[in-house]
Amino acid sequence: MKIKSKRSLRMHEFSVIDDDCYIDARSTKGVHLMEASRLGKRGILTTTSKLSLVGVGFRLGARSGVGDYFHIGCSGGVDIGSDVIIGPYLTIHSQEHLYADRDIPIRQQGTRQQEVTIANDCWLGARVTLLAGTSLGPRTIVAAGAVVSGTHAGNEILGGIPAKKIRSI
Repeated sequence: MKIKSKRSLRMHEFSVIDDDCYIDARSTKGVHLMEASRLGKRGILTTTSKLSLVGVGFRLGARSGVGDYFHIGCSGGVDIGSDVIIGPYLTIHSQEHLYADRDIPIRQQGTRQQEVTIANDCWLGARVTLLAGTSLGPRTIVAAGAVVSGTHAGNEILGGIPAKKIRSI
């Protein structure tokens, strides 16, 4: 395991970061793993995309777990509630590139940071991707392989690319 900015990492009782993870905790709010939470094996969690832009940070709620091989970008902030189940190969992007000006290369147009939030009691299947600004309400289930953006009220099942409401719970 490799941890950058260890002073910004807070781990509560029984929280775990599994083997071979890379955690960059340098951010305004830090990285917080609440009690009995777990980050799986071989994951990457970054809070800052470049030295001139310090990111917001990450919070994993109590009794929540992220599966192996995750990649979580927390420049805009990522807040995961309590009792959340997340399968392997999760990707979260709380930052996206701007591209509106056709006369400037996309790489030079900058980025937009927007928080990603997952409320309590959600279940995300394997290989789910959450894009900048995504908000999942309580008791949301996301089908494996879905790509999710926007705000979702909760008590529903989402699936597809792009993810859409399949049905209410």
